[in-house]
Amino acid sequence: MLSTSRLQNAITRSPVARSFGEWQRASSQAFVPLHAHATRAGNFTAKLASFQHTAASAIRIDASAHAVERTPELIAAGGGGMLKFTLQETGRSYLIQGGRELDLTPGRLAVYDTSEPYTMVVDDDSSMLIVMLPYARLSAPARDLTALALGENGGMADVVAPLLAGLSHRIARQGSAAAGRHDAAGLAALCAHSVGLIDAMCLEQAERDFGGDAVEGSALATVRATIESKLRDPSLTPATLAQMHFMSLRQLYTIFEPMGVPVATWIRARRLEEARKEIQDPALAGVPVSHIGARWGFPDAAHFSRAFKAEFGQTPSQAREAARLAG
Repeated sequence: MLSTSRLQNAITRSPVARSFGEWQRASSQAFVPLHAHATRAGNFTAKLASFQHTAASAIRIDASAHAVERTPELIAAGGGGMLKFTLQETGRSYLIQGGRELDLTPGRLAVYDTSEPYTMVVDDDSSMLIVMLPYARLSAPARDLTALALGENGGMADVVAPLLAGLSHRIARQGSAAAGRHDAAGLAALCAHSVGLIDAMCLEQAERDFGGDAVEGSALATVRATIESKLRDPSLTPATLAQMHFMSLRQLYTIFEPMGVPVATWIRARRLEEARKEIQDPALAGVPVSHIGARWGFPDAAHFSRAFKAEFGQTPSQAREAARLAG
């Protein structure tokens, strides 16, 4: 039976699978229940290396020709309520879902839904990165994101695709040897950044394809993407954000109204949330909480502690200890 080895509580790699039974077990464990089968005669090999960061899973796959199916019976067995974002890196694949067929060549991005039947056909030796997220992690409605090609008209996908390629490279590299604590922290930060940009890309795409004020929606998606990319910069404020986008503060506030909170509040909340994730990460237990606060835009340790307690009801040190006791 195919086994996996876990590194730093987050990075997982599988041995090379040489049968469809082995690959079915490995891919079902990494993703959701799937059925794997041959599409042509000949030898078969496949392997995966994955990284789990909070609710997100990022999985790098290298495999020869085959197909995987998500059938109604497998959906009933579990694993629904997730979206899978695929970046084809090498080779060619075909995605079939909801009456649509997408031809995935290198550099193309697509999204599909684990709650609906689908087939993914890997046509030849291929590598790809798949990021799997729960519906709740995205701003765009899941119903707008079934078997959808992303970035056909440019936009955020031009930023997201290279970032995912870099994430894939790091996962593949770290999947081959034990990663150090700081390597794991860097990979976690890259994964979180990727998820934020994926969210902005999907919001942009859904509003472009399915209605709404596309201009305003795209502007909001772009502003949110900038916030995600600059969270670590303590100089990021509504004023500097407006300057980056060549707009007035009043325009920025208007664009941000659909989020339901002021821009400054959103920035602070996102910084605190990312800092909390690192504070609660056992792999970062040796990093002082003040250092974590500083790298998430809070250079003043006392201010960070007060803001953290106001947001979460406990100090950073208390949050770390609670996470440790919870196991």
